Amino acid sequence: MRQLFLFERPARFVAGTVGSPGDRTFYLQAVDGLRVVSVSLEKQQVVVLADLIEQLLDEIVARTGSALPAGEPDTEALEQPIDEEFRVAAMGLAWNGDAGLVIIEAQAPVETP
Repeated sequence: MRQLFLFERPARFVAGTVGSPGDRTFYLQAVDGLRVVSVSLEKQQVVVLADLIEQLLDEIVARTGSALPAGEPDTEALEQPIDEEFRVAAMGLAWNGDAGLVIIEAQAPVETP
């Protein structure tokens, strides 16, 4: 059964951890009002996603010639309780220029019969 969690403009989208170094679980979390969706992933997936987002934003600035609005870094803890929806198997990243949105897609492992 496939579930889809869509956040067009979440109030918060953040990566964070739970646990101590060496025994941490990494999460991506989207928050909009009372709606919170948390998915777990590997540390390397977080690193790659952060690098790709930075590259994408740099490319957008280079192509458009305009700076993106700067915001304050989100250093707050993950929203509690953390209810993991799934473990991320694959991710995608895209830019919707018409809407001015960065699209991040996280997919669960495909179940095989």
